[in-house]
Amino acid sequence: MCEDLGFDKLLGEEGFFARLLGRAPSGAGRDPLYGPDLPVVLLTGGPGMGKGRLLRAVRDRFAAKVPLIHLDCASPVYEDRADPEPGARSATTEALVEVARRLCTWQGTGGSFAFPRLFTGLAMIATGVAEGTPEAVATEAERYEDLAQKQRLRGLGVGDFWRGVLRGTIRNLLTTLGQALDPYSAAVSNALLDALFEGLAPRGRAELGRIYGAYPGAAGQPRIGLRILAADFRAGGEAREVAESFLFRALREDLEAAYAAPIGWLRRVGRPGLLLDHAESPLGEQLLRAVLTDRRGGQRDRVVIVGTARRPDGGAFLHGGLPPEEVTPPAEYRPADGPPPAWSRRTDESADRAPLADGVLLLRMPLLAGDQLRRETVRRQQRAEPEGGSNRRRIDAAVARLSGGRPHTVIRLAEAAAAFRMPADANDRDILDAPLRLPGDGTLERPVADVLLRELILDQLPVRLPAEHHDHWLDLLTHLSVAHDTECADVLLRHHQRGHVHHLTAHHVARLLTDTGWPTCERHFIGDFGLRQLLVHRLYGLRPDGAAWYADHHLLRDHYARRAVGEAGGRGSGASSGGASGGAALGGGVPGGGAPGGEPPGDGAPGVGVLGGAASSGGASSGGPSDHGALRGGEPGEGAVRGGVPDGGVPDGEASRQADPGEGAPGAGAWRAGSSPGGASGGAGAWGDGAARGDGAPHGGSLRQGVPGDGPPGTGASHTGASRTGAPRTGASPGGVWGGGGTWGSGAPGDGAFRSLTAHRMNHHLVSGGVDDVVTHLAATLPGRPREWCAELLEIAQAPYPGGADARRERAQGLVPVDGPPLRRTVDQLLHAVWLCEERTRPTGKETARTLAKLLDLLSIMDFEGAGLLSRTATDWSGLAENEQPLLRCTCTEQLRRRR
Repeated sequence: MCEDLGFDKLLGEEGFFARLLGRAPSGAGRDPLYGPDLPVVLLTGGPGMGKGRLLRAVRDRFAAKVPLIHLDCASPVYEDRADPEPGARSATTEALVEVARRLCTWQGTGGSFAFPRLFTGLAMIATGVAEGTPEAVATEAERYEDLAQKQRLRGLGVGDFWRGVLRGTIRNLLTTLGQALDPYSAAVSNALLDALFEGLAPRGRAELGRIYGAYPGAAGQPRIGLRILAADFRAGGEAREVAESFLFRALREDLEAAYAAPIGWLRRVGRPGLLLDHAESPLGEQLLRAVLTDRRGGQRDRVVIVGTARRPDGGAFLHGGLPPEEVTPPAEYRPADGPPPAWSRRTDESADRAPLADGVLLLRMPLLAGDQLRRETVRRQQRAEPEGGSNRRRIDAAVARLSGGRPHTVIRLAEAAAAFRMPADANDRDILDAPLRLPGDGTLERPVADVLLRELILDQLPVRLPAEHHDHWLDLLTHLSVAHDTECADVLLRHHQRGHVHHLTAHHVARLLTDTGWPTCERHFIGDFGLRQLLVHRLYGLRPDGAAWYADHHLLRDHYARRAVGEAGGRGSGASSGGASGGAALGGGVPGGGAPGGEPPGDGAPGVGVLGGAASSGGASSGGPSDHGALRGGEPGEGAVRGGVPDGGVPDGEASRQADPGEGAPGAGAWRAGSSPGGASGGAGAWGDGAARGDGAPHGGSLRQGVPGDGPPGTGASHTGASRTGAPRTGASPGGVWGGGGTWGSGAPGDGAFRSLTAHRMNHHLVSGGVDDVVTHLAATLPGRPREWCAELLEIAQAPYPGGADARRERAQGLVPVDGPPLRRTVDQLLHAVWLCEERTRPTGKETARTLAKLLDLLSIMDFEGAGLLSRTATDWSGLAENEQPLLRCTCTEQLRRRR
């Protein structure tokens, strides 16, 4: 793996780290950045952004020039070392000991370091050993004696902290007094203190008085401070954390003293550094909290602390429990924006109460730019092609979209695609099946998708994910790849956690994803485009023929059908001329949710309305198995909802403009009251969502249409709603139109990702076998409301395509025979063209742009109300498609455009 890929501006001779450490990789001096008060630098970015890779590159480039220690805070080795003596050791103390030992052997400019201040504290907590005898305490304290003094010759100590050679003196004193001391008594601690202070030189005595006399409760008395430190450590919990944090301060004091002393001032260069990988772990967070608290309180040292942070805000602990909307963002540095920003801590009267984030500089890990990405894919080719070859361009585009510029994903995909041949019209996800063998791994080749899921998900589980959920975390995320918002996610989570004692909710999962560093999106629960494609790919392959894929989509489709019927009944609009209430089945008159045509009923609860299952007469479907297949209703117990048009509904052969007296203007797309002999609710909006019409004006209100937004259809006025985490969001309002009551289209209440239940239900129906039903719905609801209709079309069509043969391009071009009148056939073609554009995993370009323009222009000259407004939409959409831009923007489609 290319360790420094994308880090040129950070690692160079004049780069950020050369100035932060005061030394270039060549050894040349550099004017130090910041100081004497230093920020803690946190590398922020989710999995695969290269935080650990950058820390290793900094270590490799600079460790020979300045004392620099790389510490993996997630390593279990520190816990393992502490286990034999839990009363005298902890993961934190073992990590501090490792840092000190490595610096004791550093051979660069200025020589090795000694840690007498740290050693004194470690020796005192040694009194917590299990046996408690003088012999056991002496043995434990001897583990740290090599930290106390620098050694030039065997047995010869140098320095003026101690009066002579310290090695062996503690054991000698404790064993001499051992016969007279009771185990676990204060006399053992007193004897140890005597041994330590007896060996101190005047300067050492003054230093211990200054440091340990400042321990909480010591009142300036170092002996008392050391006793309290040992007692706090033995007490565990928060008291132990106080003691551990103080020991970290002692280590930094030792480093500062080595630089500030006259000989250090003459011989030492640059700044020492501590690189904390996986600093979001409990150990890393504790070390960061300790140094940030000390520096907020006025303690100053020249130790450069660089840690990693998955969350974009650096970590919740930095912000003192404040809600996100009240958080003041820390200073940040984006390498693509130019030189590092100025940084200083607040100095007003509230400085000592400021959040810890006040002492942080966030370094945003850079995404790879397009040229960097292309160089990486070309570099890894096994069989070179002529520059500009179609396969090369196709692979470059697929890697760019699936990675979003995330460096680790780029590297893995480029490596897997080295010998991969990709047809020009292939889906980007096809590359996920390319085989990959990891360097040094003797196992068989594995699909690159499996490698990435292992590295990005399983190897980087959320720190706060309960252990009982570790084994099925990947499976849960896989099913959640089809969810749009928290309601979707909760439906899926309840279903797939049945039988589990402990359940995660959508709120829990959203918080864990945020803590892990994955971005949010207002239209997708899994807010990272590339991760979502990996999970969608896995979902389709979980069971033969995409059974798990269809089951999850059917589950969500059924949920929104039941919700729509329930709300229709609650508004009193459920009574139909056939006598079926809002709680009755809308399945062609089959009671209890049964399916027409003699099919077995679904598994939904009796009386819960479901939509009939037959596909409409619109011709071939490109959406996968129809609902008459084996996967009618998803998983057992979730009910089958089929989405077909009930007999007697709007026929395909008309323009679907059945005007109903007293129910708005002709062309509103309303179902004629009582038109369904099977008992579909009269006056309800299309597909039984309970609205009076498809125009956002329920129950006899005036038709609302054509309200101009702030921009063209597809990029119009902003809107707000619920995001994955429940926070308000803003984004582009497709079509720029607000419907009545804050929704558009059906008039039914919307949710976080959609503004109508109809659109949400149709989105899941589209990708699970209901293409023709969706076309029928769109053809029925277009006349009279073109702006709202365009917005609904975009929301329905922003969906992934299931595996298998893909005939969307042919169907968009009219090469697949479709029955029906011109309006329906044109809508069918347009749906498939928009679907191609909105999935974002196939090339579109000029050909699709011309198809969009042609189809929208055809609709604009048809004889229905508002048709002419589609002419402008044709111009707008074709321009976006030609430049590979999304028609419906959201946060994760914007990720595809960012390379910084």
